[in-house]
Amino acid sequence: MIRIYLLLLCFSFYSCATLINKEQTRIEVHTFPDSSFICLDNGTCVKSPVILEVPRSYNDFEFIVRNDSTKKKVRIKSMVAPEYKWGNLLFIYYCPIGYIVDASSRNKIYSYSNSIKVDLSSKKEGYQKFKASKKGQWYFRSSLPWFDFIEFDNGRGFENYKSYMGLTIGLDYYHSKQSYLSLSGGATGISDLGFPVMDRSFDTTQFVKSFSAVVTNNHNLKIFTSENIGFTVGYGLSFTHFRFREVANDTMQNQYAILYKNSKSALGLCFNANVILFKHGFVGVNILPSYYTLKTNKWEYSNLTYFDFGVRLPLGNYEKDKHRVVKYKPKLIE
Repeated sequence: MIRIYLLLLCFSFYSCATLINKEQTRIEVHTFPDSSFICLDNGTCVKSPVILEVPRSYNDFEFIVRNDSTKKKVRIKSMVAPEYKWGNLLFIYYCPIGYIVDASSRNKIYSYSNSIKVDLSSKKEGYQKFKASKKGQWYFRSSLPWFDFIEFDNGRGFENYKSYMGLTIGLDYYHSKQSYLSLSGGATGISDLGFPVMDRSFDTTQFVKSFSAVVTNNHNLKIFTSENIGFTVGYGLSFTHFRFREVANDTMQNQYAILYKNSKSALGLCFNANVILFKHGFVGVNILPSYYTLKTNKWEYSNLTYFDFGVRLPLGNYEKDKHRVVKYKPKLIE
């Protein structure tokens, strides 16, 4: 696990936008009425809906939308890519280096609105941001918890702990336009070498790990003005397994002995909130309060709270994948 974090640290030196962004970006164009023509300055005309693959640039991107009776010029403003603005902040101490490297990549730090709708029946100029339904879509989810807080009875009393490093994986399924079910599981505090939980005693160390599985119902909420930043909240049920060890260290003999260990499993609830960054990334907080302990069959409280960051990658073929993709090449200046 330590190697994974070291690898991520190395990536931070190479920056987010440089790693994630390609030279081209995609703009999904819808029109009303449907099947209107999208005409580019290189002479290409295609029917909507269509996905335009265009080079990233500081300059705005322009095209014409027309049908038999109406024609409208559309200009999509160039903007700083969210991967550049927000992605480098994940690596707090090294984000200045990431911003410098990204800036040297020139056009990779720019982007356009990724999904728009042009209404030819409206007299208003420009376009509207378009948010298609995600119903029926599947996503693979994975995250790396930075650190967590644990409260539970380790057999010798109710205590509070904190630990570091973890890994979770899961699947998300959109059962409606902007709501999805999520099933995931993972572990926190899985590194004994990184940051153990220190006891007050000089020669002993305490290690706490947790393993959890959750099923939640989640909703996309529109609280940010930027289309590249989203927010989700979720609630559901959880199963959490806690493990506790107290170890005596003998630095002279380079040996250790387990003084005490205990474990417990509990059922409870789950609440989460996530900020979605550059479409497929997220940072969030997960709260798993438990109320029923399986080992003792008692109603007692325990809690796991962890902060994480990760990615959600789409799986399968969706309606937008059926749209024609047109690669735009700028008209050469004669």
